[in-house]
Amino acid sequence: MESILDLCPEQFRLREPLAPRLEHGGSWVQIGAVVGYDPDTKTVYVTRTFTGEEVIENQAHFPGWVIMAGVLQQELVAQAAIQYAQFDDQYGDCLFTIVRVEAEFRQQVTAGTELMAICRLLTLPKPGTIKLGDAEGQLLTADGKLVMSAKIRFKVVLKSKTPLGSPQAGRPTEEG
Repeated sequence: MESILDLCPEQFRLREPLAPRLEHGGSWVQIGAVVGYDPDTKTVYVTRTFTGEEVIENQAHFPGWVIMAGVLQQELVAQAAIQYAQFDDQYGDCLFTIVRVEAEFRQQVTAGTELMAICRLLTLPKPGTIKLGDAEGQLLTADGKLVMSAKIRFKVVLKSKTPLGSPQAGRPTEEG
């Protein structure tokens, strides 16, 4: 393969990559860019290069080894699933909350590895319902090798029903 983008079929590639939309930031943002979307199968394609800098934050995880922790791999695939909201207006004011991730790991990810997460939504509840959604995802290297596969369970919550949607969110109360 010439490029990591070759893993995303050309007909689903976006003209310009999109920045990920997530409610949290900092080192928890695992996505580099959203590069593709298939509306028929509700599949999202995202990329990321693992630099190894994340390992420096926690030397207790595989000391002396510069590998991407499994929890970060799971987070990357889960974040790919919730990028669907960028393509469907009815989910624009929603918060996707991951409930459970079941993963199977195939190989280690070392510094400098380009990754493509491909995630397909299997069931998608309407905003504001109490039903759970399901997705399945894969994490691949640029040469198409499977690193990890996962099943993801999530719920969709209207932001207005959470502290994030409240105009008072983060503000101190009169009591202190």
